[in-house]
Amino acid sequence: MRVAVVGTGVAGTAAAWYAARGEGEVVVVGSGSGSTALYSGALDWLPWERSTGEERLDHEVMAFATALDAWTVGSGRCRVATRAGLARPTRAIDTALLNLEPLAGRHVAVVDTPRAGWDGPSLAGALAESDWARSTRTAFVPVSVDLCAAEHERDIGDYDFAALHDDEDRLSTMAERLRTASTAHDAWLLGPWLGVSTEAAEQLRGLLDMPVGETTSAPGGPAGARFEAARDRLLDEAGTRVMPARVAAIEKAANMWTVQLENSKAGASDLVVDAVVLAVGGVAAGGIVLDEPARAFRDGSSFHLSLGAPVRFEIDGGDADASSTLHGFDLERRGVGALERVGVAADHGAVRGAERLFVAGDVVAGRPRTVLEAARAGIAAGRAVLGHTRESIT
Repeated sequence: MRVAVVGTGVAGTAAAWYAARGEGEVVVVGSGSGSTALYSGALDWLPWERSTGEERLDHEVMAFATALDAWTVGSGRCRVATRAGLARPTRAIDTALLNLEPLAGRHVAVVDTPRAGWDGPSLAGALAESDWARSTRTAFVPVSVDLCAAEHERDIGDYDFAALHDDEDRLSTMAERLRTASTAHDAWLLGPWLGVSTEAAEQLRGLLDMPVGETTSAPGGPAGARFEAARDRLLDEAGTRVMPARVAAIEKAANMWTVQLENSKAGASDLVVDAVVLAVGGVAAGGIVLDEPARAFRDGSSFHLSLGAPVRFEIDGGDADASSTLHGFDLERRGVGALERVGVAADHGAVRGAERLFVAGDVVAGRPRTVLEAARAGIAAGRAVLGHTRESIT
């Protein structure tokens, strides 16, 4: 059996990881970064405004998180600090983030360092005034520490600054400066600067012998880079093959699927496989494209995938393929939030009307656009792949 997983975000990674449990070959195809590479490091099950942070995770999502070895997923909720000064609940976190929940009622030192876009005193003040900090009597205090070794480091991006701290000597210097600045607090809160690998944060905690971690990352920041590093390691350990190529279309011929590639960096030919999992993301990631009004009116469809595939779209339980007006999809009536709900019509990960074609993540209609939901959906698609394969064998 050969399985192609299209997409390199959490959903595609989870699908490939699960499908690799079966016999045969799993190939992950993708070019560029998956949408997960843009995530903040906060891992939600439901949109956080509706979440308690205490939702129960099924054992397979927990097993995936353990195998990925880049997330902290406990039995209860976590709480993270955003750069905007929110102390918000979440179900799990990138391991480098500081979990505020066990620090309730204690003193957290917020680094005040001369970095462009970073204002330690303002962040500490906003966090101190949050409802959570007030109700738990948790203190956030700015502490001046210059973490820049050269003038230009004050202006480089978070990713580049974080990458410096993958170096053990540089990380030791950070630890020493934090230790010298203050020993009167229970934890340190920094910006997203603790490496682009998955080890730096734990090493720093060991050097300081106290909780230390980051705020959430901006899109394209270190949290996404750490996921990509963990993903590459996990897929390698699972024995999957990764092809850095863009998929133009998938087509069914006889009892097989042909995955047509374009501009393949590996110079590979098209793939012929038994099953395909599409984990290409939703509208925000470019996996689903909102058609221009002229095309929507001509073809009777308001959406298409970023690659050719025999799927139909659904929104709020109904057909989304027909254009709503002469000007295409009727956003005035549906609301812009409809773009987060539209997706491929599927049941338990299987595309309706297409044998051995599966979908996972934000491309699926009507599911929460969250990291942990993407992991759950990827596992469901991988399970469906193996189930269909076993049925065909028996």
